[in-house]
Amino acid sequence: MKKLYNLLLLPVVALGILSCQDEVTRSDSPAFKEDAMQVYFTADNESKLDLLPTDSVFTVEIAREKTTEAATVKIKMSTANAECFKAPSEVSFAAGQAKATISVQIVKAPKAFESNFLEFSIEDAYTNPYVANAAGTPVLTVKVTITDWALYSVGTFYSSMFGASWEQPVMYSEIKNMYMFPDLYEEGMPLVIAIDKDGAISGETKDADGYYIFDAFMHSTYGLASGHLDGDPDYTGYVFGKKFISMDIKFTVAAGSFGWKTEQFVFGDDVDGIVGEEAAAE
Repeated sequence: MKKLYNLLLLPVVALGILSCQDEVTRSDSPAFKEDAMQVYFTADNESKLDLLPTDSVFTVEIAREKTTEAATVKIKMSTANAECFKAPSEVSFAAGQAKATISVQIVKAPKAFESNFLEFSIEDAYTNPYVANAAGTPVLTVKVTITDWALYSVGTFYSSMFGASWEQPVMYSEIKNMYMFPDLYEEGMPLVIAIDKDGAISGETKDADGYYIFDAFMHSTYGLASGHLDGDPDYTGYVFGKKFISMDIKFTVAAGSFGWKTEQFVFGDDVDGIVGEEAAAE
């Protein structure tokens, strides 16, 4: 069972004042060919890619509406990490061919867990920017992250905050030596923790009071609720031999706090506990 909340969107009014004496300089609109092939990056392309450190390539799909003749189309890739990624400068279509792919090479491993933004664009001569295309876009932005998160176990999460329990996957990163509970209370908001050799639990970022803070969920009335995890072993920790995590977490919103809650997780039968626990017991 999940507790999911919808963000209430509030209208934002932007006001601007333009002096009547200021001259407005307008740039020329992009030119286009009436008979452009309408080349585009398909909507099947992912805008966010999580790749393993061992991955060396990923593909981008390109299509065109007019397919009668063979053609070679110029493509441009822009990125702040040009030393890490290499892409071809063109894509070729055979006569009658509607779709093709290009391979983007990872020639130098980017730093793990950092976001890399790559923008791909079609040369103007092959697309008409004034024609809407539901199947794709002439400009594609992809966020690439090198990560080694992998499913470690599927257990049960018990929440006193919500008075409920649910099946919960947990991921593990060897690079970080940390565990991640994806979409714990709400989709897109994970909890990431580390467990040391004594069972003490810590997080990634501390608040002003020294608690480990994370985005927990969106409350339908009060907006973003953050979780503040107390790493004190008297209140939070992992119990060896029982595959059991207990965490004291205070949930707060801008209007105040819901107080301290005890949140617990039990690893599934698919593992013997945290990484290295079985070996340590021997």
